[in-house]
Amino acid sequence: MKIAQGSAASSATLALVRGTAMRWFMIMVVVLGVGCDAGGGDDGGGLDAGRDTGGSCQAPMVECPGSGCVNTGSDVENCGSCGNACGGCDRCIMGSCTPACCGVEIDCDPSPTGLDCVDPEGNRIHCGYCDNTCADDEICYRTGCVACEAPDVRCNNRCVDLQRDIENCGECGHVCERMYCQCGLCVPTLSDAGCE
Repeated sequence: MKIAQGSAASSATLALVRGTAMRWFMIMVVVLGVGCDAGGGDDGGGLDAGRDTGGSCQAPMVECPGSGCVNTGSDVENCGSCGNACGGCDRCIMGSCTPACCGVEIDCDPSPTGLDCVDPEGNRIHCGYCDNTCADDEICYRTGCVACEAPDVRCNNRCVDLQRDIENCGECGHVCERMYCQCGLCVPTLSDAGCE
């Protein structure tokens, strides 16, 4: 019985010594910075995310002044080389500035090297997406083909009343210069008479 108690006491003493030693080791790690990266360590992806703060970049990244580590094969500010910025809506593809469509425009050129930028919200040939052509009596409105309601007819990509539209008076494209359009005719003043 005494032997068992002595063994238990020895085990408890050993555990206490080990716990104390471990605490001292952890204190030394914190105080001396053992195991920390002298270059600043890992900040968990904060301000230096995507950069090597030690001053070197891993391929295919290269270090550009003021930009940090960048991929010159796709970076529009450093395309092909540091400081070579692409203009306008150009994209950086494989290190070369390549023309691209702006904003909501889409490229409807069938060739891989060509560029035919169109607005899918108002293009009757590419309404909503490439090669979606509206019918003769339809306009492209907000990416959808819409038929004009009588008495309106389609002129280009607008539904207009040929009896009153000063830019399409009587027929599409007939503009009334400094005049009114009434009953499909350009007139200097409007009258109360109805159209025949």
